[in-house]
Amino acid sequence: MKRIDEPTLSAENLIRKCVDRSSKSNKKSAERLIAPMLSASATYENVVRNGASSICQINKASFSGSSKDDNDVAKALYQRQRSRLGEFEQIKGNMRCPYCGVNHANQLDHYLPKADYQYLSVTPLNLIPCCQRCNGVKRATAFTAQQAETVLFNPYIEDFDDERWLTVSIAETPTEKGKLPAFIFSVTAVKPSGWSKEKFERLRHSFSTLKISEQYSELWVDDCNSWSTSFCELWDKYRDKKNPARKILKRKYKYCDDYGNKNYYQKWALKAALKSDWFCYESMPKWLGISQ
Repeated sequence: MKRIDEPTLSAENLIRKCVDRSSKSNKKSAERLIAPMLSASATYENVVRNGASSICQINKASFSGSSKDDNDVAKALYQRQRSRLGEFEQIKGNMRCPYCGVNHANQLDHYLPKADYQYLSVTPLNLIPCCQRCNGVKRATAFTAQQAETVLFNPYIEDFDDERWLTVSIAETPTEKGKLPAFIFSVTAVKPSGWSKEKFERLRHSFSTLKISEQYSELWVDDCNSWSTSFCELWDKYRDKKNPARKILKRKYKYCDDYGNKNYYQKWALKAALKSDWFCYESMPKWLGISQ
């Protein structure tokens, strides 16, 4: 959960462009919303920059219209223009998803959902570049923060990757041949030094809400399955050495790219595997189908 640069595009620029591109039948209705949408965007930008304690006090009525028709028109500005205007691609940029830190950010997430905060539907600061998976998980979660500790991570205003907090453990239970044991990804029980209690609780809440543990577990299984053939070949190479499993894992760890993330799942899963005698001596050979 890494901080990213705010969009350089202004809310006024994007709102007016979306209105200008509206169809003739919708343009007059859209033009009426320019002023209230600009006002909502300015209010939102101030609130966001004041941090989580301000975000949890947001009044939904300040960011939506007084009629269903107005709200439908506001939402339609994004729905109809997102694939037509290059500005939306500009906001996405070319980056990894700031929520999971793994997948390519190929979508835009409305930090405050456009279903309830219609006047922020094309506010750049409310549009977070993210991957399809994180967007889908977050979309299913209503924004109901009542206190600062339950405000979801916002990558435009904060960084949760300034300290290490990801831990990985291995469930040391018997597995079938060809099966990996469960690798469990979680947030450390001890608050990173220099962090406030609020920030730590928000990390835990965001990690749980976005189902990051489940995602990392799935990605790790896919990684290991893709490595299995090369691991078997390396095992034959190191068979006469002491503990070939650790030699293979050390080699993989050495060349593991963490993309500048202190909490990159792959790096810490490899570290956990290296530390586990059970995994190196018993589980890894069984997973690879190697007789000793």
